[in-house]
Amino acid sequence: MNTSLRVYLSALRQFQQLAKQSPQQYFRRPGKDFTRTRILHLERVAWLTVTLLKNTLCVELDRFFDGLGSGEFSPTKSALVQARQKLLPRFFRDFFMFGVMLFSMTTFAADPKPAGADISEILLLLRRFNLLPEF
Repeated sequence: MNTSLRVYLSALRQFQQLAKQSPQQYFRRPGKDFTRTRILHLERVAWLTVTLLKNTLCVELDRFFDGLGSGEFSPTKSALVQARQKLLPRFFRDFFMFGVMLFSMTTFAADPKPAGADISEILLLLRRFNLLPEF
């Protein structure tokens, strides 16, 4: 994996921490959801949801937790479903927009005139969702 992709993915993982700073926007029960340390914490629930599971939930959960190598038991399907229900749709919309913003920042930093991309369209989209960083 090249360095710029690692930097991008590392920065993308920071969105979960930003979401915890505004729980009223992203969680069904602010102050209660994703406050305790659990096997299915926010980052894992987001990752499992975003990767669009391709097999049954049970198989995917087993593969995911085996791949972690942490020795933790995989949670039940019901636990994942309940954890996903704690997230509001806005979490995923803003998560993807955050990814777009990061990608555009890294792309435009490397190439000021990328083929097929119009910076004004991206800026309008980011403003629409209040995702432009304030300077």
